[in-house]
Amino acid sequence: MKVNTNDTITAIAPAKVNLYLHITGKKKTGYHELDSLIVFTELHDIISVTTHHNIEISVRGPLAGQLSESPETNLVYKAAQILTELTDIPKGAKITVSKNIPVAAGLGGGSADAAAAIQALCKLWNVGLEDRVLAAIALSLGSDVPACLLSETAQISGFGEILKPVPEFPKNLHLVLVNPGIKLLTKSVYEGFRGPFKGTKSISLFPTNPTNLPAFLQQCSNDLSESAKELCPDIIEVLDALESCTGCYLARISGSGPSCFGIFPNAKVANLAALQIARRKTDWWVKATTAASHI
Repeated sequence: MKVNTNDTITAIAPAKVNLYLHITGKKKTGYHELDSLIVFTELHDIISVTTHHNIEISVRGPLAGQLSESPETNLVYKAAQILTELTDIPKGAKITVSKNIPVAAGLGGGSADAAAAIQALCKLWNVGLEDRVLAAIALSLGSDVPACLLSETAQISGFGEILKPVPEFPKNLHLVLVNPGIKLLTKSVYEGFRGPFKGTKSISLFPTNPTNLPAFLQQCSNDLSESAKELCPDIIEVLDALESCTGCYLARISGSGPSCFGIFPNAKVANLAALQIARRKTDWWVKATTAASHI
C-alpha cells in the first residue's frame, strides 16, 4: 500500500462504494447507526508525505479544484494534527494529495485520503500506534474513515466502527461510477431520512458467486436514496442513464450520493457504458473501474 522512495512515503487512497446502505437506528445524539456493505475500487487518490518543518498540504490532480483552499477543513490536515498532538512530539510533513475522486460525492474520497495520510505519516514519523488507537483516530474523523483504514470489502455497522471483513465476497466487480458534478453534504442527506429502520443483515447471506450478486443486492437498498434525490434531483437522471445501458445489472447511489454506480458483467461492457454516458452528458464525471480484491 505504501512505497518509500527518496524519503517520501506514498499511500493509495481508494474510492469506496456502498453496495447497500441500511439505516438501523438513530441515537439521541442525532447520529445514525448503519448496516452497509462496502467495496473499494481501483479508482484512487494518492497521498505523498515527506519530512517538513511544519504541516503543509498541497493538492494536485484533475479534481484538485473541488477541494476547499482552507486546510483546516481538510480531513488530511485534521488527521495530521491529531497524530502530532497524540504523540506529543513536534513533527512536520509536506503532504501532497493527488485528487482523482470527486469531492462530497458519496465515494469516500476525503475519508480515504485521511486514512491513507494516517498510515503514511505513521511510517514517515516512525510512530507505532496500536490498532485500537488508530481505529479511534479514524472514527473521530468520520464514520467512513475506519473502513477506509482497512480498505477491504467489509460489512460496517454501528456508527462505522464495527467492521467485519468479507474475504469470500465476489472479486473484481465491474462498475461504472457517475457523478453529476454536484456536491451533496452528508449531514443534509441524513437529516432528510424519514425511516423506517431496518435490521442488520447476516454476513452468512452474502453471496460468494458473482452470478448471485445482483439478486442479493436487489433485496437490499440504499436508505438514503429518497433524501438524496430530494436534495439533488439530478440523481434520478443519473440512475436512468445507468439503467438504460446494455448489461447493467443494478444501478444505485453510493453512500449519501450524489454519485451512483452501475454493476456490469465485464470490463468491455462497463467501458462501453461509460463511454456512451460521457458522450451524452459531457458535464458529468464518468468512470469505469473495478472493485479490487485487495489494495
